[in-house]
Amino acid sequence: MHLNDEQTQRLVDGELAIGMRATVYDHLRRCAECRGRFAAAEYDADEVSALLRYVDHAPPNVRGEAIIAEARGRRSWRGRWAAGVIGALAIGGAAYA
Repeated sequence: MHLNDEQTQRLVDGELAIGMRATVYDHLRRCAECRGRFAAAEYDADEVSALLRYVDHAPPNVRGEAIIAEARGRRSWRGRWAAGVIGALAIGGAAYA
């Protein structure tokens, strides 16, 4: 019996069923191939954890008031732009008439 990939990964993650632990650890003591695969899986898990530390960062500190103020500022800009377009169309329509 050799450990399959799922058993190895569960062992690395600490999710192996209690009843299986003694059997798996006993097998690891006797099987160099499975020990090697287990060591490689532990190494990979450590590498992934280390790499994730580089991409994880704290979320920005944003206050609700700042979001509301920005939204109001955008709305007023859009409103002025829309009023300008409507005004230009009205002038153009009046000139055409």
